[in-house]
Amino acid sequence: MNIKFLVSVFIGIFFSCLGLSKLANFYFDISSDYLTATATFFAAFVALYLYNDWKDVHKINTLEKYHQELKIEFLKLNSSYLIVSEKAREIHGSSSSRVDMIVLEINKVYGLNFYNDVKKMIITITEYEIFISRLTRVSIVEQHLKNTKVFKNNLLKTLKALNSIPVTANLETLAPIYNNTFLNGVVPKSIAEGKKIVDEDNPVFRSEFLNTL
Repeated sequence: MNIKFLVSVFIGIFFSCLGLSKLANFYFDISSDYLTATATFFAAFVALYLYNDWKDVHKINTLEKYHQELKIEFLKLNSSYLIVSEKAREIHGSSSSRVDMIVLEINKVYGLNFYNDVKKMIITITEYEIFISRLTRVSIVEQHLKNTKVFKNNLLKTLKALNSIPVTANLETLAPIYNNTFLNGVVPKSIAEGKKIVDEDNPVFRSEFLNTL
């Protein structure tokens, strides 16, 4: 709370009420208690000021909570991606028996873990997008919202790509599909976008947003 600001406001209200009291008494012969009027108007102003101050604190706390959640969820997503992408790289140049083992590992464990982490990230980024969209639409909010939507759309495309992998295909067919899905196209693009959002956009946005309050 800015004490100097409130003191200056109180002085302004006091002299305004004093002036109005003198004018009312002089022109209309109306006696008025300017001290009571000052206290009433100042109390109303302080209540409004504290309410707006509380709203700003709430916004900051919510913003930091989402940024922390996004960071945690992305670390999980990136970790599971690094594992599954490394497995996909092993496919190229491996023996047929080794390829079969890798595909089974991706199918049963690593790919499933990545799939679940993508879904969790989509839920978190959607909640964050809703929060951002409700902030006052200044230019920095609009740009950050745009970047957030790009990341979310890439996550949705990633989920679509994962869902399009045939469940009943034989191991020989799945090998090139896994190789292409996890090493090319939208999946690595989503990870790169997520890293940019978490490591760059969010900290910059937080700093610039605080300066607007």
